[in-house]
Amino acid sequence: MTVSVQSATTISATASVSAGATISGLVAQAQVEVSASATASKQITVGHQYSRDIASGKYGNMQYGSWGHTVSWTYSRVNPSCSVTRLSSGSGGKIPNNAVGWRYWETSS
Repeated sequence: MTVSVQSATTISATASVSAGATISGLVAQAQVEVSASATASKQITVGHQYSRDIASGKYGNMQYGSWGHTVSWTYSRVNPSCSVTRLSSGSGGKIPNNAVGWRYWETSS
């Protein structure tokens, strides 16, 4: 099984130049402004492929994304005898991360 992911982005830059001049005369004064700009754009496509061999008689599954980390917690008490008593514990959901990647698993049907 081979899968791929691609992302296309357009980047652009604009440069501007302006100049002014004042013309004075006996009767009137005028200012002339000249402005020019240029914009350049470029489309960039990045991506990658991932391949896995699938075991005989199985179906391969792949998913692309960011999985994060599961947060677990424990609330405990330290007793006078130095033993520890767990009062409660649980899981508080997921903390996202900046990494992305492929997840692969196989199923029978």
